[in-house]
Amino acid sequence: MMSTQVGSTAGTLWQTLGKQKRLTLAKISTALKVEKDLALVALGWLAREEKVKIVESAKGTTVSLTESEQAIYEKART
Repeated sequence: MMSTQVGSTAGTLWQTLGKQKRLTLAKISTALKVEKDLALVALGWLAREEKVKIVESAKGTTVSLTESEQAIYEKART
């Protein structure tokens, strides 16, 4: 059952990143309205599938879809 919840949350995160372009790591769980642990596991799922890029900087860590995934998201919207 947990894998279903993680998969569903990963899909929601993918959609959210497609729409918002970029989120800070700190804001992912808030944007998804889920517990932080679940949000991070979902992020790990997407990272493992190479669907997201994670960038660390002095201002914090940001997450976005890869360019190819963003293109898929944009194409699906048209």
